[in-house]
Amino acid sequence: MRRRPSIRIQLLGLALAAITPVAGAVAYFVYDAARERRSQAEGEIRNLAEATAKDVAAALAESERLLSVLARRPLIRALDPGRCDPVVAEFAELHPVYSNIATRDRHGARVCSFLPRIAPASTAAKFPWFQEGLRSRGFIAGDASYGEASGRWFSALTYPLLDDRGEVVAQAKPVLAGDESLRVIDARNAFIMDSMMHDVVRYGTAARAMALGRRDLAGKTGTTNDYVDAWFSGYQATLVGIAWVGFDQPKKLGPGETGSVAALPIWINYMGKALKGTREMALRIPEGVVTAKVNENGLQSPDGRPEIFFRENVPPLQGPADPVQRTPEDVKNQLF
Repeated sequence: MRRRPSIRIQLLGLALAAITPVAGAVAYFVYDAARERRSQAEGEIRNLAEATAKDVAAALAESERLLSVLARRPLIRALDPGRCDPVVAEFAELHPVYSNIATRDRHGARVCSFLPRIAPASTAAKFPWFQEGLRSRGFIAGDASYGEASGRWFSALTYPLLDDRGEVVAQAKPVLAGDESLRVIDARNAFIMDSMMHDVVRYGTAARAMALGRRDLAGKTGTTNDYVDAWFSGYQATLVGIAWVGFDQPKKLGPGETGSVAALPIWINYMGKALKGTREMALRIPEGVVTAKVNENGLQSPDGRPEIFFRENVPPLQGPADPVQRTPEDVKNQLF
């Protein structure tokens, strides 16, 4: 005769029968909630992707329009390596997103750029997208690259420059900055003149510019007779700026309106913003330039002030006797 299950087993079976549907319902609820979250996440990602695609498409369309306008600028089409179209700098200032704007010739060599620090040998000819832009004569978005000067990732956009016949503009290989074969004056002369211009800012009429907290600024103030014109021409290794104050029809500015009073504050205000974030730079002392301490007589003395000279023009030591009076010709020969 078959034996009946014990009460304990029967109660356990009843408990399992009651719990199983509940557990199934809980599991389904958890699964359904996870599926809903996944569906919601997919929807958000889809919306984000669509919005991003629209933004990118709009940015590309705007960039294509911008580059097509730039391509029609006479100075841009001329591709003059010594005279970049100022509109490039204007766009870079107004729209930092375009700070990597540059023009290149059909060989990929950089012709001109707003960027102050870019490798002179930088070329795009090796990139397939650049060649495709030349081949298709249309707008091309290049590969993502890291901008050494801007410190940002960007994608280069190209728009070939075409002449009136629709042909890609030809350009002879531009001269690269730093080519010593093109030097106009002795490097030593350039260094000493640069040092003199630095002294104008450090100790002279432009000393007010030291308020910018930089030691790599140089320049020269200027004032015409009767205070008709006032200006300051100054520079840093990457930027030159000239501030001029005067009237279209020449007339006096007023007593005391010198270059250091009227023009220099304008230059300081501009350079303070333009050089923000730019590291200080200094010329390397060329071979053949030496430093010597010189007294008021123009002779070497331990108590003198340090000055720089061509090695062959270092003045003699101050002797115990009265110094010999030097002629203007002697002074000119010592300096140059």
